[in-house]
Amino acid sequence: MLNTGAPHTERELKRWLEHFHITEIDELLLTSDDQEYIGNVKWIEQTYGPKIVNEWEEQKVYEPFPHFRIQPLYIADGDVTMSLQYGQLRLLYMAHADNDVERTLMTMPLHDVNILKIAHFGISDYPRTSFLKHVDPQVAIIFKKHGNWPSERLLERLYAAWIDCYETNRFGVIVVKCSLEEYDVMTF
Repeated sequence: MLNTGAPHTERELKRWLEHFHITEIDELLLTSDDQEYIGNVKWIEQTYGPKIVNEWEEQKVYEPFPHFRIQPLYIADGDVTMSLQYGQLRLLYMAHADNDVERTLMTMPLHDVNILKIAHFGISDYPRTSFLKHVDPQVAIIFKKHGNWPSERLLERLYAAWIDCYETNRFGVIVVKCSLEEYDVMTF
């Protein structure tokens, strides 16, 4: 499991875990120490008893399961931008939205990213066009932050780049189901 959501989402998180018949969570990967991302850690820990991973080393490759690789690419201010790869699927989880992270990541080979998780709920005007061209994802996922909306300029930029955008405020729960060779994005 990657993060847990804000404290006010506990009831919804419980409902969705039950809906998907989740009975065990082996590892809980935390990418931030902000309550918006870790607000339900205590409940997850008490209910499922996962190993909690919250200490990361930049560029170190972690392989918690066969065919699953995690590589923190940029760590700053307690937040971790990382590459998550399962077989052929690669998700770039952006925890940062600024020129520094984009400049750093553009020096890395990220041409095989399928899914881009947009940082900071899409509120800022990042990622820029040059970064989108470098990464070239097919899908972008934007989580909703209560009381805020994604930047219209950002959305226009994503659509202009022919990237399928999934916003939780419009689609609800977004699930990526994948095998080693392909993936499917589903909404509920």
